[in-house]
Amino acid sequence: MRLLDSARSKLVHTFVMTSRLPRRWSERTGKCVADRALVVDASVALKWVVTEDGSVQANGLLDQVAGGGLTLVAPGHLLGEVGNGLRKRVAQRVLTRADAIAGFDAIGRVGIEFVSGRLHWGRTLRAALDWNLTTYDALYLLLAEDLGVDLVTADRRLIDAARHHHLAARTLSV
Repeated sequence: MRLLDSARSKLVHTFVMTSRLPRRWSERTGKCVADRALVVDASVALKWVVTEDGSVQANGLLDQVAGGGLTLVAPGHLLGEVGNGLRKRVAQRVLTRADAIAGFDAIGRVGIEFVSGRLHWGRTLRAALDWNLTTYDALYLLLAEDLGVDLVTADRRLIDAARHHHLAARTLSV
């Protein structure tokens, strides 16, 4: 297990060092971590397209990105989750098909730094089972933990799991 943890740490360090993420040395973790970055999940990204509670705060994140003060990071599966959420909203007649497609394209152009989940898959199922989350949600938390940044979500269940396990996550309103 130590070898796997060491290999994972080196891969995460390599990602942080070679990505566009601003970085800094963390005395707390003893490694390079992303600076001025947040991990976002699909619940936040959907609020960029669908006007609902939290949309104003979600759009505030985009303003910070546009101003160069923040980098958003997400696992690669975010777009799949967002696509599914948009499909549901079309079925519920909350969005038109054209609006959903345009919104999906727009989210793809936000400039999110997408990270492969392969660094985390070895731990994802265990974490999901331990934390009573989907593997997708566990992956958001693991990515935030490994990068040393907060996860921002509108998913109350994900926030509760993060707090219960002493992981850094916050709601859009915080």
